[in-house]
Amino acid sequence: MINAKFMIEVNDLSFAYKSQKIISKVCFSIEKGDFFCLIGPNGTGKSTLIKILCGFLPYQEGSIKIKGTELKLLKENLLNLVGILPDNFSVPGDFTVYELFMFCAQALGYSTLEAKKKSEQLINTFDLNAHKNKLIKNLSSGLRRRVEIAQTLINDCEVVILDEPTNALDPKSSEDIKMLIKTLNLRGKTIVYVTHLLNEIEDLYTKVGILYNSQLKLFSKDELRSHNENEVFISFSTQEDLKIGIEFLTANNIDYEVKSFGIIKTKDKDYQCDIFKLLNELNKIVNKPVTFSLGKIDVATLYNSLLIWEKGGKSN
Repeated sequence: MINAKFMIEVNDLSFAYKSQKIISKVCFSIEKGDFFCLIGPNGTGKSTLIKILCGFLPYQEGSIKIKGTELKLLKENLLNLVGILPDNFSVPGDFTVYELFMFCAQALGYSTLEAKKKSEQLINTFDLNAHKNKLIKNLSSGLRRRVEIAQTLINDCEVVILDEPTNALDPKSSEDIKMLIKTLNLRGKTIVYVTHLLNEIEDLYTKVGILYNSQLKLFSKDELRSHNENEVFISFSTQEDLKIGIEFLTANNIDYEVKSFGIIKTKDKDYQCDIFKLLNELNKIVNKPVTFSLGKIDVATLYNSLLIWEKGGKSN
């Protein structure tokens, strides 16, 4: 029986290039309607993972299912489920917006009448009516990116994979594109969003995956948010400092929960009015200063904590 709850299921996925392991036994799942953000240092395999998910690269070990069906069995049906905007992708500039959509639709096998209907739908959905007869090369970078995203949805796919979609855009255009993608998600599209700009995903993601050292660490937004705004997330750099922190919190009757790679979350009690004073005292006895935040841990802090923790406390 097909489990339609998950749009993407990855189990024990491994991929190597020559003798170098790029991805090793990666496991994660993306539910229908998720906004999944994939982050990690340059060269860690983010684009490789995306190419595998789209069927562009064969995987050597493990399993990938798209909407319950093994990726290797989908073949041409994959285009009906997944659309991708690769990094540094650009559409032909000598087409008008309307001509591009018509060309893409007919290339996918739609009749002229169907292609016209698809093209008009995209123009309306992406608010391109004022630009549909303009040459793409004459559009602003933000509008070109809007067109590029629109053409990935010719088949009305359920999963939209976007690799660095705000790359090389000015701040206003970046914000416009983010809001466009968020709107697609709110309309039911499952989004896979690859970026190195950590601050731009804080209000977007439902799950975030950090790819590092061929491994994927997966977190849901609920894991990074406290149900009580008085609880505090504390980030340690090393095992030694984590041990010091645990001993310090225990000695001061602070209830806590140990999370991943050096992160502790305190539990709410009546002591919260004094906890920041206590944490300042903690900073005097650890080897490297701890960071702490009230009620949540943002993605940038989580990401930096992972990198420093994996390097044994060395920030450079």
